Amino acid sequence: ARSGEAAPAAAEVAAPRRRKAVVLLLLLLLSSCGVSVGLELKRRADVAHLRGELAALRATHAEELTQTRGGLEQALNLARGEKGELSERLRGVEDKLSEARQALDGAHAEQRAQRAAFQGELDAKLEAERERLLRERAAALEVELAKAVEEALSAERDEVQAQIDAAVEEAKAADGAELERLRARNADLEAALEAEREARERAEEALRRAREGTSQGGDGSDEDASDGDFGDDPFADGDDGGFGDDPFAGGGDGGSELDDFFGDGPASRKRPSGGGSELDDFFGGGSSGGGGELDDFFGGGGEQAAADTPQEDPDAPNALEEGWATFTDFVHGNLSYRLFAHFQANGSRQTRNEVSLTLEFDHWYWLKENRTAGLHVVANVETRADDDHLYGGTLKGIDDEEPKRPYIVPNQLYAGFLYERFELRVGYQRFAWGTGDMFNPTDQLNPSDYSDLFASRRIPVFSAMVNLTLQFEFGNVDVELISIPTFTRTRVPPSGTRFDPLQGFPLTVLRPDDPPGSLQDAQWAARVTLRAKGWDVSLSAFTGFDDLPAGQLATVVIFPPVLQVEPIFDRIHMLGSDFATTLGFLGITGPTGDLLSRIQIHGEAAHTFYEGPRADEVLQYVVGLNYTFVDLVAEHDLTVILEYAGELITKRSEVTTGSNLGRVLSGAVLLRLQYEVSPQPRLLLKDLNFALNLAANLDGDENAWVHPEVNYTVTDYFSMQLAADVFFGPKDTFFGQYERDGRLILNAKLSF
Repeated sequence: ARSGEAAPAAAEVAAPRRRKAVVLLLLLLLSSCGVSVGLELKRRADVAHLRGELAALRATHAEELTQTRGGLEQALNLARGEKGELSERLRGVEDKLSEARQALDGAHAEQRAQRAAFQGELDAKLEAERERLLRERAAALEVELAKAVEEALSAERDEVQAQIDAAVEEAKAADGAELERLRARNADLEAALEAEREARERAEEALRRAREGTSQGGDGSDEDASDGDFGDDPFADGDDGGFGDDPFAGGGDGGSELDDFFGDGPASRKRPSGGGSELDDFFGGGSSGGGGELDDFFGGGGEQAAADTPQEDPDAPNALEEGWATFTDFVHGNLSYRLFAHFQANGSRQTRNEVSLTLEFDHWYWLKENRTAGLHVVANVETRADDDHLYGGTLKGIDDEEPKRPYIVPNQLYAGFLYERFELRVGYQRFAWGTGDMFNPTDQLNPSDYSDLFASRRIPVFSAMVNLTLQFEFGNVDVELISIPTFTRTRVPPSGTRFDPLQGFPLTVLRPDDPPGSLQDAQWAARVTLRAKGWDVSLSAFTGFDDLPAGQLATVVIFPPVLQVEPIFDRIHMLGSDFATTLGFLGITGPTGDLLSRIQIHGEAAHTFYEGPRADEVLQYVVGLNYTFVDLVAEHDLTVILEYAGELITKRSEVTTGSNLGRVLSGAVLLRLQYEVSPQPRLLLKDLNFALNLAANLDGDENAWVHPEVNYTVTDYFSMQLAADVFFGPKDTFFGQYERDGRLILNAKLSF
């Protein structure tokens, strides 16, 4: 019963609790719904507000977009209007670029021509160096030979001097006795001459009396004077021995009163005109007009007497002949003609004619017999002209600074003083340093004339050179010091010529300012050469200016595009060395050693330092060998010279200045072949040789220059040469750019 009562009570208690829970749940649901409705309303209000703002923004943006579109359309219209103008300008710029490319091609062609000219210059320099070495070695050999002869003959000279002294003493004693005998004979002769004078006086007196008697006995007529016995000249030659004969004129047998005293001479003996007398016959005098012992004793007569009496030689040369003989003895020269015929015109003259006259005076004054002292004067002056305007004007100062080659230039003009081992030269000189055959990096003293790029030459510089030769037991040492007080620049091709590097290019080169001629800007060079045990080794140095200028941009004009470049001559310093010897130093004997001793090897290296930032600092070098195949065919010889030239860049330049003509042989093989034909006098063949010069750049794209030539010497006075310049390679290489500038060269030379 209790459990039944408790259950309803619990139910009554639980029912209100459930109702509270339901109410709370409903309240929660209502709250949630209210919140949701509020949020939704809030969201819709926000959305409506945002839509209003978006519409306002769209309206604002639409207005701005409309304005922007209008501006863009206006800009587009302006751009379209300028597009045509820009297109026209672009086409103009493209045309200018095309012209610039053509000018650049021309510049490349010029560089190729310069390379050929550089080769000719190397040949001339090698020849000058060979001549100088030959002269130096000849002088050294003469000095050594003179010393050896002096030492070898010293003892013999003393012995001979002793013999001469003894002979002189004996001769003096013999001469004393002979003198006494001659004095006695002279007394006898004087007596005989006195007797002869008396006889002549008596004869003259008798003749005078006879004439007086004839004049007194005649009838006063002169008709018998032609056939009388005494009508003839009493001193005329006769054969009857009468008084009409000259008592001192030889008769038919050559006799006289002296013959009665000394005896008759040979009847068939006749004396030539002006030769001697009976005294000469007696005392042994010659018949050439000179006296005998009497002349020696008494001091007169003979050739000395004839010399004292001035006589005119009908065969003696006149003043003009003497002047011409002196001129031809000391002055030599040549007259030459050269024809350059290019394979293609290439916008320039296809041919160029050149004539030249060279006069050379080379003479020693006060030269000692052993050639160890004297004054040496050398004057080599050249006159040239052509029909392509490469020449013009004359020298206007010490330096050759004319834009064109002067008509008259001194190749060499100096005076040299030699005293034993000391030599001083002052004047216009050319120097040839280095042992390389076709390339010499140490040769920095003379600038080049590139008027014709592949027929260049060295420009002489006014300088002073001192050379001192020191002799030691191990060999000779030459110390050479050179001072160049002024600066001479390299000559580039004139404007408008075939090798003009700026032809058709919008580039203006301002006139360069040379370094001032002050003492601190003078150029100096020194070289020390050792010659010992078959080796020639030298160390050289040079401080001065680069004769090829570096370009510095001055101003730029856009329309039309014109560049103005100011040439700058940077100061440079060079250190170099070279050597030459044979493979005989290996010490191999036998036939192999003989072969190696005939193979000459040489090398040369130079490092150039620049004070300016416009050029690379490089170490240039060349090594090579030289061998001659003697009697290769019959008696003909073949000489082979093979070299390799390269460089190492030690410091890069800060700016780009273009190509440098002094560095075109980087990684190049150089070859020279010369085939000499032996002389054939019957075929008027004094000298004939064939030569081939080759320079091939192997660094990068391969390109090459080939220069064959034939040299024909007809006589000592006339020679001819036929040569050619041929180029190979791509157009962007040094030699390849001149492929269209190949040519033939004809040279005829008359020497005197």
